Amino acid sequence: MYSSQIIQVQVQDETGSTTFILFDKGAKKIISKTAKELAEMQEEKMKNKSDWNGTLRLRQKRRREKEKEMDKKRWK
Repeated sequence: MYSSQIIQVQVQDETGSTTFILFDKGAKKIISKTAKELAEMQEEKMKNKSDWNGTLRLRQKRRREKEKEMDKKRWK
């Protein structure tokens, strides 16, 4: 029996978003890490939840700023 890890990746641009499923070998080719390595990295981050939440809030803030910037460009 073959065991495989999978990663769901959501890709988004100004036209919309879609979800891709990456299997272990494909993930390794694209991001140079296996799904298992990414899972281990995420577990390590989750151990220190306050840091993880801070990172998430920063990403959300950057995303909102980028969306505002894109909206300004659209209306020019």
